[in-house]
Amino acid sequence: AQEQCVEGSVGPLCSLCQTGWYLDTNEEQCAICSGFSVNLTQIVTVSVVLLILLVVAAIVLNNRFNGVARFRAWKVENEDALMTVFECLTIAVVTMQTLVM
Repeated sequence: AQEQCVEGSVGPLCSLCQTGWYLDTNEEQCAICSGFSVNLTQIVTVSVVLLILLVVAAIVLNNRFNGVARFRAWKVENEDALMTVFECLTIAVVTMQTLVM
């Protein structure tokens, strides 16, 4: 009975998609998955931009606080706000990792 199914469809009444296929709801039939590829140039560009931002942030913070001791004091005073920022960053990173997969 499988030979009666259109390409990519299997199962009872041809209602399932084969491995490597997905249900295209617009066409209402199984379509082959195209591989998701990440461009190496994009990864390098994003990495360089992030590195530059980190260096700039370190320079600005150093100038703003005139050294590590003042920064540590500021960090203790603003620990709750910093935790909120880091939680938001964690959510953003996890979301991006999920989207890339």
